[in-house]
Formats: sequence, structure tokens, C-alpha cells
Amino acid sequence: MKRVAFIAGLILITGCAQNAPSFSWHHPEGGEYLFAYDQTQCSEQVTASGAALGTDVNGPFFQCMLDRGYYLINQDRIVRAPSSTLPQVGSAR
Repeated sequence: MKRVAFIAGLILITGCAQNAPSFSWHHPEGGEYLFAYDQTQCSEQVTASGAALGTDVNGPFFQCMLDRGYYLINQDRIVRAPSSTLPQVGSAR
């Protein structure tokens, strides 16, 4: 019975790990040092406010990174850009 429960738990954990969201960050002026600094600052800001970091793309950590100019890219290469940097449709460049 313990073996069946162990195998069922292993299957459940494996299934959840495969469905976990995967993201990448991009900053037009950034490098690894800027990213490490901004990630730390956003993490500290979010945890100081009592919120959880989480993986919600609408959550406070993701918003903090977007506010700092980062683009969010998921496994499908869909980019979520900071709203202030998105070009306006029909605007002259």
C-alpha cells in the first residue's frame, strides 16, 4: 500500500512540475548584474509588503519587474512588455 501511495505521489509531483510556468526576462539595456539587482530589489519590495512572490504574471513581483523596464517572455515566446514602452497604434515614430 505504501508503494502505491509513493508512486501516485511521484506521478502527481511530476505532472505538476511539467505544468509549471516557465518565464524569461529581457531588458533592452540590461545584463546579468542589472537583472540580479532588480530581481533582488523587487523580491525585497514584495516580501516587505507582505505579499507572496508567486508565479502570477499579474502579481506584484511581475509588475515590479515590468515597472523597471523588463519584458516577460514565456515558453511560447509571447512577450508581455512594460505598458510605457509599447508603441501606440497609428502613432508616428
